[in-house]
Amino acid sequence: MNKLSVKPVLDRIIIKQAEGESEIANLLIPDSERVKPCKGTVVAVGPGWRTSTTGELVPMTAQVGDEVIYSIHSATTVEINGVDYVLVKEGDLLVIL
Repeated sequence: MNKLSVKPVLDRIIIKQAEGESEIANLLIPDSERVKPCKGTVVAVGPGWRTSTTGELVPMTAQVGDEVIYSIHSATTVEINGVDYVLVKEGDLLVIL
């Protein structure tokens, strides 16, 4: 896994999205029509978030290398060094596999 030259801030996570399926029931689906899954591998995590009352740092649960499922509606696609990644807040993770 390549090391990224960027580090997310606060409770943000950078995910390398899993590839979409190219064939369903023996029907070939063109790349432009593939449904991208809401699953991927964590490639970078921020340090965590701070509580509003004490300012204490709450560390991240997700770690680099974790396989995750996330909410697609809150994901932002970003390009870093010519590669597409997904940026989400840790609270938008649904499952750590």
